[in-house]
Amino acid sequence: MQLKKNVLKPQLEAADEAGYTNYAKYKELYESDKATVEQIEDAAEELKDAVLEFKYSSASETSPADLTAMIKNASFESADGWTSWRANNNNNFGIVTKNEGEIGTSDGFDFRTFFERWVATLPRVIITLNSL
Repeated sequence: MQLKKNVLKPQLEAADEAGYTNYAKYKELYESDKATVEQIEDAAEELKDAVLEFKYSSASETSPADLTAMIKNASFESADGWTSWRANNNNNFGIVTKNEGEIGTSDGFDFRTFFERWVATLPRVIITLNSL
């Protein structure tokens, strides 16, 4: 069953990489010829959550954890999982999609979708200089 390789195997590898060792039942399901697609999908999601919780609980200032996987739609392919809002005409937070090649990063990455907050007018700033 190819689905095992595509769904559950990466989660088993992520568990190893994170140092999470309590995954025997998932490995057993992965190796089973009788596992259903639904069982494998459920197990992959459950193991992913268990590994993230393990990473989170074992994180510290000296050993931080990468929890990017907890962000829904972190690559901003769409606004799914994000809340856009508009407080007024000058204060916006929303998804921006650019054409291919329109914006690039310094390392040459094509930067196409992102969220931004912008203010249409600059805030008033007063700078006072005391004797120089």
